[in-house]
Amino acid sequence: FSGQIFFVEWLPMMYNAFFTSWPCLFTFCFEQDVDKVASVRNPTIYMAGQKNKYFNFSIFWFWIGLAIWHGSVCYWLPVIGLRWINNSEGSMYGHWWLSTVSFSMIIHVVTYKLGVESGYWNYVNGGAAVGSIFFYYFAAIILNIPGVASVFQPQFHNVVFSILGNGKFWFLILLGPIIAILPDLAIKIFQKMFLPTPVDFLMSQNATNKTHSVIKPKKVLL
Repeated sequence: FSGQIFFVEWLPMMYNAFFTSWPCLFTFCFEQDVDKVASVRNPTIYMAGQKNKYFNFSIFWFWIGLAIWHGSVCYWLPVIGLRWINNSEGSMYGHWWLSTVSFSMIIHVVTYKLGVESGYWNYVNGGAAVGSIFFYYFAAIILNIPGVASVFQPQFHNVVFSILGNGKFWFLILLGPIIAILPDLAIKIFQKMFLPTPVDFLMSQNATNKTHSVIKPKKVLL
């Protein structure tokens, strides 16, 4: 055990402040499951919150389990899949190359996870999500420039340029986050189909009827 950090220092430092906070901010500012008319006509939708259906001990550890799965995919896919691949010079990719690929996957996974959990998307939060991914790559490229890297992160010199020019990276960045988020998506679909909450039932009814329905007793899981 050497105590070697896995990621270059500046990427985790900007993770919350710049790469992932803005999509969350704009998504939850505009988030609404049902509009105000449906909320007033269906006060039973608030019962789930009163009964701690959205956050309790089981749900906490369920989310921890998903986080462990996401982290495992983002770590092991690059480490196992790309470790023994040689670059154009015949040498293997180094530690910082693999860790930056892993960090890139994390940015995609957390953004996709936000998309799975949000029930209300518009141009603002959608643009913030896409923009945060582009900003990550923009920041990584700036930190990768020799003059900037020599000041802030010497280990980052030309790493991003090498990654972006590698076809295996693009294959992994397209496939890896989807593999990571598949359990979340499958559980979400199963829950909405077979264990709907009052809000799920109301959203489904209103989407089908195009009117403001009223929830009937014993029709949903409380």
